Amino acid sequence: MSSDELDKKNTLLVFAVWLNVSAYGEEERSLTAVSTGTVAQSRIVPEAGSSGRLKSETSGTSGGPSKPPSIKREFTTFNHKSIMSKTIEDNGWTAVPRSLEKLLANRKNPKSKATPLQVSDLPLPSSPIVDTIMKHAKDHLPKRTFSHSMRVFYFGQAIAMQHFPEWRYSPETYLLASLLHDIGTTEDNMKNTQLSFEFQGGIQALNLLTQNGAPQSAAESVCETIIRHQDVGETGNISTLTAVIHFATLLDNAGANPELIHKETIENVVKAYPREGWTGCFAATVRKESKVKPWSHTTKIEGFAEMVEANETMRPYD
Repeated sequence: MSSDELDKKNTLLVFAVWLNVSAYGEEERSLTAVSTGTVAQSRIVPEAGSSGRLKSETSGTSGGPSKPPSIKREFTTFNHKSIMSKTIEDNGWTAVPRSLEKLLANRKNPKSKATPLQVSDLPLPSSPIVDTIMKHAKDHLPKRTFSHSMRVFYFGQAIAMQHFPEWRYSPETYLLASLLHDIGTTEDNMKNTQLSFEFQGGIQALNLLTQNGAPQSAAESVCETIIRHQDVGETGNISTLTAVIHFATLLDNAGANPELIHKETIENVVKAYPREGWTGCFAATVRKESKVKPWSHTTKIEGFAEMVEANETMRPYD
């Protein structure tokens, strides 16, 4: 299949991404232990009282040797959080309420407190595809937009770690979504498409990730997250990955829910990735898209630019 044909295919997939998940979900469930978030390893060991001479090991979920009378089977598990995971939950495909208020009210520990974190406490995933997308983001995004994208990664990770520790998603997939979530705001994308920037960005991300070998589940999760990263509201559901990026982008862009992150964490992240007047920069981008594309999804949020400019949480760092 040519690159153009692949791009066309992926463009169509964007508008049915949630249907695709159900189409391949059963196959993926058969490969891994989805309910526990782990992949099982079967290890054959002697039972107490046996001679101890037979000790063989197999890995995988099935297909091991027959169980001799004096042999028992022990199961251990290991977390599988890389982008190559076969489970859809690992890539953030778990439904949670779109309402951030409901998410906060229904936390396992609604009174959880934010504690200080260093950037080093939130490890940056590393892999060939991360390296490729990191370079793409640095090459195509303005410096301030790239720094915002990195803050979104770190803020999201901090919030999820301290307030939603039960949420399951791959940090690698979330990093890819963070790096590409504003790719649709570049000058070329503003001029060369009529699509709202989130949709353009989602399509580009899906194509880019697919062409670089990302699994379908991961690529589509990034695409869905980018398309819906400004889809805030009180009804319906979103994916876990989208919820994380909602908390992070609203914090960095509008100062929302500042109690979820410790002041020292903000200071540490901003020191690593300075804002350099991001508030004014993003407010200008919002106004520009609303003017150039008056049908854009950005116009759904009334008074958006003014909301950004009223960001008191981040004002000291601009």
